Amino acid sequence: MQINRDATNYTPPSFDALPSGWYPVQMIEGLETPSSTKPNTYYAAVFEVVDGPFKGRKLFSNFNFNNTNEKAVEIAYDHLDQIMSAVGVLKINVMDQLFNKPLMAKVKLVPAVMEDDDESVKYDPKNELKAYKPLETGATLAPGAATESLPDGFTASVASKPKPAAAAAAAVPKA
Repeated sequence: MQINRDATNYTPPSFDALPSGWYPVQMIEGLETPSSTKPNTYYAAVFEVVDGPFKGRKLFSNFNFNNTNEKAVEIAYDHLDQIMSAVGVLKINVMDQLFNKPLMAKVKLVPAVMEDDDESVKYDPKNELKAYKPLETGATLAPGAATESLPDGFTASVASKPKPAAAAAAAVPKA
């Protein structure tokens, strides 16, 4: 077989971690995976950026639905509730029902971890998905353009979650 190909202008794709901010994404696949700490398992989800300069880039998030650590399970279901609310699918039987439904994900850039010698990298920078909300219509999707911080104690787009006590108390009219 003969192949005539010119790779003179080829630029390899970047696998660098994305800057922190809100990105339009969709979950495209996932798999229940055994954890290194048995009997725990987690759901390894793959998200894809759907628009903007990072379109096509993959982001990964693990959901600890089956874990002996109750806080890990609580966080997993909180993130699942945020995703379901954001895409308007309020009841599911399998995670596949959430595939290919666009939403916004808050991406955090976790810096590199250095070895004790402070000269070599132990772990490269990575991204973590921290919150989810409905897709913003007409949003500017450049890095940092859709960034917004939520007040402490709030999570994105979860109508069923109560307000923190201080915020709820402030909202009550004084007699």
